[in-house]
Amino acid sequence: MNLVFRWDLKEREESKIHYLEIFQMKQRKGIFTPIYIAYFDENDIPLFLEYLKPHVDKLKSIWKPIEF
Repeated sequence: MNLVFRWDLKEREESKIHYLEIFQMKQRKGIFTPIYIAYFDENDIPLFLEYLKPHVDKLKSIWKPIEF
């Protein structure tokens, strides 16, 4: 599983169209890969959150040992 470590859902200034930027690290290779989705519908947010859940859990487990 490639690790998604950042995601940005943004709205274009000139319209109400949203776009999505996803940043991931390839497993065992350390290759950084940005993914840009030019059109992202608000109705797809629940599906995207479901996709993110395992990545968020992994990020929490990585950072847990150094919580302040």
